[in-house]
Amino acid sequence: MILITMNFKIFKKIISLVLILTTTHVYADNLPDSLFGIKMFDSIKNYEVAKIFQHKFKDGTRSRDVHLLKYVPNDNEDFDNYYAITSPDDDKIVSVQGRIENVRNASIEDYKKKFKEVYVKDGCAARDLPKYVTAVSNVWKIRERKFSSEIRYYGKEIPENLEKGFRFNYARQLNFKKKNIKMIALLRCDYRYYAYGDLMSDGKTETYTPFISSDLWIKIMTEEYFKKFTPTKVYKNITVGNFIRQLSEGVSTKGF
Repeated sequence: MILITMNFKIFKKIISLVLILTTTHVYADNLPDSLFGIKMFDSIKNYEVAKIFQHKFKDGTRSRDVHLLKYVPNDNEDFDNYYAITSPDDDKIVSVQGRIENVRNASIEDYKKKFKEVYVKDGCAARDLPKYVTAVSNVWKIRERKFSSEIRYYGKEIPENLEKGFRFNYARQLNFKKKNIKMIALLRCDYRYYAYGDLMSDGKTETYTPFISSDLWIKIMTEEYFKKFTPTKVYKNITVGNFIRQLSEGVSTKGF
């Protein structure tokens, strides 16, 4: 009787493992190798480009070419811009991205006024990101919990207060394979604040009026491409609101 019970338990474990492996395989097959009708690994020459941004590493070598597309085959009215990324040494697309501009602001005064509204109470991560995660999960026939959840900070160290420029995002990420190629699907809210004379994106310092931006992105890309542009720090189990509150220490919130 004991032997039968033990064998039954082992049998259940085997069945569970088979189901997990089968489910993983099916869920991976549901995930896309195209976005907005732009196919991964296709030549960028097959699409009409409005502008090209050539990004470089600090040593001056080109890191990637970002192509702002004039149009996409499957346009989504919610999105403002579409991009295709290629490596500098060939014309094959390694990432497709769509952006929604939530906030575009050139005033430090307005930034302070909208501080809690934009970043804490009614920000992209709280308002917009969940509904897009739900939407793509339904279309791709996967569970929302398959997406990891974390805050990523770009920079050597977190600034002491909101008077310094910073960039961070709240990301929902999914790793999968397509035709044996490691891929990543990413939905994220990207928050940027540039202070006077502080430009963080390429490591240079320039003088300009402070501004804030908040964008929602949806992206698919190769894992190889993703790993070339990783954030300095990753924070788990922390909310966007708590992250912002850490930044606000020492800064007066009177009138917010």
